[in-house]
Amino acid sequence: MKHDLSGLQVEVYQECRYTAPGAPGGGGAYSFDGEKGDAQFGGLPTVPITLVPDTAGGESADLAVDDTVRTLSPELGLLRGGAGGGGGGAHLQRTQVNGLALVNCNLPVPAGQPLKIVDYLAHSSAGGGAGGGALQVAAGRRILVGGIIDASGGDGGSGSFPPDPQTPNDLAQAGGGGAGGSVLLQSSEIRIAPIPARVIVSGGKGGEGTGNPFPVVPSTGGDGSPGFLRLEAETAPLIASEETKVSPRESEIRLQYGPSAEIEDVISSVVWQPVTDVPSGWSGAESCWIRPTGNFFKLVFADDSNGPGWDMELGITGQATPQSFRGPNDVFPGMTLEQVFGTDFGTSPILVRFQSARAVETLVDPCSVPESGPSSPLSTGSRTEWVRHPSLLNDFNGQESLTPNVMRFLILWDRSQVDFNLLEAVESLTIRVRPD
Repeated sequence: MKHDLSGLQVEVYQECRYTAPGAPGGGGAYSFDGEKGDAQFGGLPTVPITLVPDTAGGESADLAVDDTVRTLSPELGLLRGGAGGGGGGAHLQRTQVNGLALVNCNLPVPAGQPLKIVDYLAHSSAGGGAGGGALQVAAGRRILVGGIIDASGGDGGSGSFPPDPQTPNDLAQAGGGGAGGSVLLQSSEIRIAPIPARVIVSGGKGGEGTGNPFPVVPSTGGDGSPGFLRLEAETAPLIASEETKVSPRESEIRLQYGPSAEIEDVISSVVWQPVTDVPSGWSGAESCWIRPTGNFFKLVFADDSNGPGWDMELGITGQATPQSFRGPNDVFPGMTLEQVFGTDFGTSPILVRFQSARAVETLVDPCSVPESGPSSPLSTGSRTEWVRHPSLLNDFNGQESLTPNVMRFLILWDRSQVDFNLLEAVESLTIRVRPD
């Protein structure tokens, strides 16, 4: 290595050093192209040093973005995250040969010795930012966004430039920003709080890296592209109204991509057409944690030996009264609805699952319980998996100290199943349990 100088163009006015840095990373693409990485020279711009070119960002055209892609349809495989930003290139900046300055560094010092590398510096560089994720939220009645949905791209990594005096040879190159991801909201009604940046699909910023010390101008990675937001409701939301709640705004997009860029390139809005195909045909509802009143040590759930240990009443198409799920019904004499529908996901239009835990403190809000960490009122290791029957929770953890004193249930619906058309509502759900 010390005698191989091929391709090493040293700068003759700076101690015969190689001054060109590696290329910065380009930005990730999605709704638009990713921006280019801007390379800056590492020393005096004298021949024969060749600066690496600016790095092109990702190209949105490679994703064939059109109206179909903007649907973000999960069924078509179009609910996708944004592209990651490019990483900065490794390089040999400040690597030095034993040559004489001002004479093209081709006469080694001391004379008579071979021309060779005497100070070999290899620099790794910063990584590109991650692409934003992909999220679908579907609700039958309404979606209320009071918090923040953040599918932004990550920022590109940075080096320290100018480098710290204690580490003068830390010369990492910049990474590009990741593209924003995809957010698909589907409901009869969508309400996003009228506050800026409630939904974020912005691209990440490019990082900073090694560059020109005279004057101090760092290289920069390219910014990532924005992603997509899709709004589907019974009345299509007005993009002009929703834009104020979304990041980026149209003014920011035009600042980045020019006056022809429009917010409609990022946000689309249509009338919601619910589909039965999976996964959009799946939905569910989870209960709050439930704890019977009174003083007791644990809950003992009944099995089916003396009648159903649990049951629910369903509103069934064509039936005037609710029908038992696990007992006699008027629809299928001699069989329960559970037997007709089955209990496996992917075959039944409705499923119920149960979970328990041991609370060591009062549940201040049973509908908002931290399930782990120091603020959780649930005993560590007591929260069970979801099971088909409550009686399976009695000895689930095999330790008396972890026996359940709170439980909850989950109801799942699958519109893709033919029998789903029979279901109108869950009228009630009962569980036989004895506080012990």
